[in-house]
Amino acid sequence: MSKPSISKRSFTMGDLRQIEPFCRFLARWFMAWVLVMLGSTAPLHAASQSNMATGAWVGDPAFGEVRLVSAVSAMGNLEELPLGLEFRLAPGWKIYWRTPGEAGLPPTLDLQMANGAPLQSQIEWPVPKRFNAFGFDNFGYADAVILPVAVRGYDRGAALQIRGQVEALVCSDICVPLAGALRLDLADGPAEPSSMAMVIAQFAAKVPRIDAPSPIKIATAWQSGSQLKIGFAATSQPVTEIFVEGPAGIAFKQPVFANNIAVIDVEGDLKTPLAGQTVDLTVIAGDDFTTQSIIVAKDAPLAGSFVAGKPMPTDAGAMAQFWTVIGFAFLGGLILNLMPCVLPVLAIKLAAIIEASGQSPGFVRLRFGAGAMGILSSFAILAAGLAALRLAGGQIGWGIQFQSPVFLAIMLLVLGLFTLNMLDRFFLPIPAFLQASLRGKGQNTNEQGRLTILFGDFMAGMLATLLATPCSAPFVGSAVTVALTGDMAQLFAVFMAMGAGLAAPWGLVVLFPALVGFLPRPGHWMVWLKRGLAGLLIATMIWLGWLLQTIQGGQAALLLFVLIGFVLLAILCRQKIGILLAGAGLFAGLGFLPAPAALAPQTNGLVWQVWSDDATAAARAEGKLVFVDVTADWCITCKANKALVLETAPIAPMLAALVDDGKLVMLKADWTRPDPRIAAFLASHDRFGIPFNIIYGPKAPEGVLLGELLRADMLENALIKAGMTR
Repeated sequence: MSKPSISKRSFTMGDLRQIEPFCRFLARWFMAWVLVMLGSTAPLHAASQSNMATGAWVGDPAFGEVRLVSAVSAMGNLEELPLGLEFRLAPGWKIYWRTPGEAGLPPTLDLQMANGAPLQSQIEWPVPKRFNAFGFDNFGYADAVILPVAVRGYDRGAALQIRGQVEALVCSDICVPLAGALRLDLADGPAEPSSMAMVIAQFAAKVPRIDAPSPIKIATAWQSGSQLKIGFAATSQPVTEIFVEGPAGIAFKQPVFANNIAVIDVEGDLKTPLAGQTVDLTVIAGDDFTTQSIIVAKDAPLAGSFVAGKPMPTDAGAMAQFWTVIGFAFLGGLILNLMPCVLPVLAIKLAAIIEASGQSPGFVRLRFGAGAMGILSSFAILAAGLAALRLAGGQIGWGIQFQSPVFLAIMLLVLGLFTLNMLDRFFLPIPAFLQASLRGKGQNTNEQGRLTILFGDFMAGMLATLLATPCSAPFVGSAVTVALTGDMAQLFAVFMAMGAGLAAPWGLVVLFPALVGFLPRPGHWMVWLKRGLAGLLIATMIWLGWLLQTIQGGQAALLLFVLIGFVLLAILCRQKIGILLAGAGLFAGLGFLPAPAALAPQTNGLVWQVWSDDATAAARAEGKLVFVDVTADWCITCKANKALVLETAPIAPMLAALVDDGKLVMLKADWTRPDPRIAAFLASHDRFGIPFNIIYGPKAPEGVLLGELLRADMLENALIKAGMTR
């Protein structure tokens, strides 16, 4: 029995002829408008590019150069200015760490204002490398490094001219001094992230903090003759390096490992025993690192007192950990299908399902297989992009592309195209190289049409991945942390496992195409459902437009909205010249995008304060509970946590009462835009995505981490664990 045909009116050439004069008028008006708008935004772009927040290089390229850089483009109202001392070294040359080893001198920096008033500056030291020259062990940096510098003592809310003197020793086969006068000028204005913000944050994330939370647990240290021995209670990965900072005149050689005990030869003045003295140990275990202070014991520990017989992870154990992480990544990707950001993804899934109704099982398999390949391909692209960012020293994290106005504008355009496609007003074209391949193989028109459908399904799968990344989910945070802190193989393996989890519903239909047969027979309901799903995509476009306005703001955001609208209108009118002109206008608009406008602080019913390390430390010093919430406007899971838990009973009244009683300080870190301080804070807790919530208190100085999806009982238990009294 033949299936009923669906009669629906198509978009004919007669319709195009009727609106052609209107399209020509809009094209002329559009070009004039674009020229005016680009002319008005070009000065803004030039102004934003002129302030790169970098000083002039000092030194000699033959061995090394140094300059001051800033993570912010202007002063704002910051209590502490995040600067960096950037070294660019010639091949084979190095500078020294704060404790240089058996020889050498660390860099020093003296800063002051233009009027001669001194500035308070504190250099922070990323994890160094060990160098051996002529039998001497030294610690330092090669190639390029930025030493983060925290600066205080200036007048807030005013422009600042920084002058300084740097002294460093640069060594290869010989050593030469690197010294000179540094300067850096920062204007008054919003403290927006500069072009150096990401790379400074990258090096700041490599700074070990003394006694900060770490999976590396040092059980004890003791002296045995001319050796220092260190026992580890636990490590996430095998320990590979230890830098010891101890009494002057004593050199600590490279460690040798036996199970979970490190043996370090000690040379120098050993007349005074190490026992009873405090040493600082900077330990590196794979991608983990920590600095911990410990008092050297007089005697060796008893056998088994700190699981001394327990070996460090073996190859088999490491492999088991790897497959466990892969399993968690797959589960995280699977759960992403059920997260709040599922709205636009759901529209794409349902559209694919209803279009497959009535098609042959073989073609249904191909369609959903193409969608699954689109998802896996987009995860591979995400992994490659994050790997490139990490190699370039950029800020990396889950969903950080939503901080980019360029990405948001492109997604608005792509969603507009998918909306027109769902309304049968636009069809995704096959790439030219595929068309040429088809013509060469003699494919008929029907087969080319099938390939067009499959290519559209592939692109829909890629879009589904990009729209799912603002969400985090159980297992996603842990998996992403392993991916972004591990080697390249781990990064790609974890991301592909997450992609397989997100693509699992597509894969289910590939395995069982008969599932589509449970849908009602094809009919007019499909047309109306597709219109409803197009409405979901339009709602997603409104959300992305709101994000773009929030992040970019001002005249530039309005320019992008109009340019995107003209591109979609030109596509709807099917005017090739109009598409080229509108596309060129959008490309130029993105290229001349000025610096984003300042974000106004957001408030709600709860008493939130702006997060900073100083605010956290001050509240903790007073013995108060501290609730830190890292959030962003583009994080849908963050919004769900607030709407369903933080701003509703019983949690909202309880938090408000604690704040009123002076027992709780609530700090909000807004990561809507790139912020090197927030990135470093997340990295210090081995996190690279949000939502991120942690509660500090008298009973939990290291903090109580909360899950991605908040619950009332979870939050209350964490407060009690941190020291809340009823």
